[in-house]
Amino acid sequence: MVSLIRDIVIAALVTAGLVALISAVASPPPASAQEAAAFRTLRQACAGDVRKLCPGVAPGGGRIKRCLEEKSDQVSEACKQAVAGKR
Repeated sequence: MVSLIRDIVIAALVTAGLVALISAVASPPPASAQEAAAFRTLRQACAGDVRKLCPGVAPGGGRIKRCLEEKSDQVSEACKQAVAGKR
């Protein structure tokens, strides 16, 4: 039972982190299909980094983005390239 609750809490934190990343990057919403595609690439490229590097970071206020910036030396190359718009 404790394991199930722990798994649910972890899943909720991961989901909240992804929502925060999406919110931080998607404001304002993409105006074109090209921007929407770039955003999807960014979300896909950085999702693992958010889960790995910022698991306890509360969403909102740019906290996920700051966390990734603070740990930029640990961020995956795919996420770095997506942020730089090279992917």
